[in-house]
Amino acid sequence: MKNAILGAALGACAVVFLTLPAAAQRKYTNADLEKYRLAGAYTNEDLKRLEPLSYQAAPLFEYPEIDLLSASIAEQRAIEVRGDVLRQERRGYQAELDYHSGRLKIAYSAGGGYPNRFLNRGLLSQIEPRLEILRRRIALITAELGGLGR
Repeated sequence: MKNAILGAALGACAVVFLTLPAAAQRKYTNADLEKYRLAGAYTNEDLKRLEPLSYQAAPLFEYPEIDLLSASIAEQRAIEVRGDVLRQERRGYQAELDYHSGRLKIAYSAGGGYPNRFLNRGLLSQIEPRLEILRRRIALITAELGGLGR
């Protein structure tokens, strides 16, 4: 019973919402302008009688001739080299982070693969600060790469 009522209500809502866009697509013509008497409204005929708009034949001022291409090639190459070096550093730090994260996962596991739990605690005290350093370095390199426009 509830499903039937809910289905009927959803069907009624769908009909209402599907017919709204069709009603909103009404086109207006010049006859509508006369019907509504809008003060200062132009008709298509009024616009056709207007003289054509003028356009600017020449620029207001001339831009200086600058050889941007040759000056920027060296700078662009330096940016590319710096970006390549930073990406390579980031890959190295990420690989080291993944390695130490794997070791940390072993330390947090049930047996840890070690016969003695105290080894896990020593491993944790070594790895966690290293992970924080690696995350900071990766964040700094990513920020610098973002500043290079990459």
